[in-house]
Amino acid sequence: MKANSAISTDKYAIVGCYWPSHFTILDGQTLEPMKITSVRGYTAGTNTYVGDPRGCHPRL
Repeated sequence: MKANSAISTDKYAIVGCYWPSHFTILDGQTLEPMKITSVRGYTAGTNTYVGDPRGCHPRL
């Protein structure tokens, strides 16, 4: 296969954005968005709302 004629066979592509905090699942062939997911929400352990999860880790 020539380098300039590469064809993608991936089923999905996942991209993320720093602000607003989210990630998007794209169709691997067309790059059309399939699902956009916010990463804001509640923690599993304490059920505390995390509005900006970029720096919420307690060890940071």
